[in-house]
Amino acid sequence: MKLRNWLKREKLTQEQFAKKIGISRSHLANIVGGKRRPDWPKLCNHIIALTGGEVTTRDLRPDIVKEILDSKDVSKDLRREMRKTRAA
Repeated sequence: MKLRNWLKREKLTQEQFAKKIGISRSHLANIVGGKRRPDWPKLCNHIIALTGGEVTTRDLRPDIVKEILDSKDVSKDLRREMRKTRAA
């Protein structure tokens, strides 16, 4: 789920959520708008935890998912599972 949609559904403003995760509203606005990616992994993990896992790494940092999928160090099983969830 996109963070923007989660905030809307939960009736939280960007300002309220930014305070919860300890960043400025403008920083969060840039993340929500796709102009910035959250620092990895601390901020991503914090956002994922506060959203109960409804907003995922794939939603926040699709570049990380691609990097993992392209890595030669990832097992075939994990790569297959990630592609399956990515398509969903």
